[in-house]
Amino acid sequence: MAQWSRALQVVRRELLPWQVEAKWVVAFMGAAALRTWQKRRWKRKLELHTVSYGKWQVERLTGTPVKTIQAFLESVGKKSLAGKWKKDYQRSDSVQPSLELFHAPWVIKKAAPFASGLEIVKTPTQFRTLVSASVIKLKESYPLDGSKVYVKRRDMRAGKHVGRVELVEIEGEEAVVLDCQWSPPLPGKCREIYRLEPGSGGNVLLVESILTCLVTYQQVRYTSVYCRA
Repeated sequence: MAQWSRALQVVRRELLPWQVEAKWVVAFMGAAALRTWQKRRWKRKLELHTVSYGKWQVERLTGTPVKTIQAFLESVGKKSLAGKWKKDYQRSDSVQPSLELFHAPWVIKKAAPFASGLEIVKTPTQFRTLVSASVIKLKESYPLDGSKVYVKRRDMRAGKHVGRVELVEIEGEEAVVLDCQWSPPLPGKCREIYRLEPGSGGNVLLVESILTCLVTYQQVRYTSVYCRA
């Protein structure tokens, strides 16, 4: 028993400092992880305009100048393009003519009818969209300063398209115009206008698309209608 007692004392003497240090490390990592989660959650809510904001919170948690955030939220108001949207198939035009114009791959043609979800995130500096079509997800991000960026092609062909967005005003409401163009194979260009339907109280989104094939110079126009999810 005496030998076991001495052995236990040695083990405690050797492990105790390590246990104390480990507890401090775990506590520090836990606090850092919680802080990161809170920051991301707060920024996400700010982007979707679901919480009120305070000046000190904006600057401390987002690192963005207060005046920039204030101007952004005041310009958007309660009627914002940001949020999650669900497609209204009865009011929307068919996208099949555009798929035929650019000879879309088989998988795109099959997934297009299931493209029912659209999520828009609009920050003071970025305009991001996420379209869900079955197992295919198309995610795009454009700076609001009008600079051009390269984004993966929507038809899943090799290469990228170059696009830029511009903030405009249509019938007194803020709108976003996206212009993009891509090179061969099957070069083309597209203009999309994201705007809220007048008189809908900000609950109906209209996405007007104009696609032009730069080989045959044929053009297809269609409008997609979305309701807030």
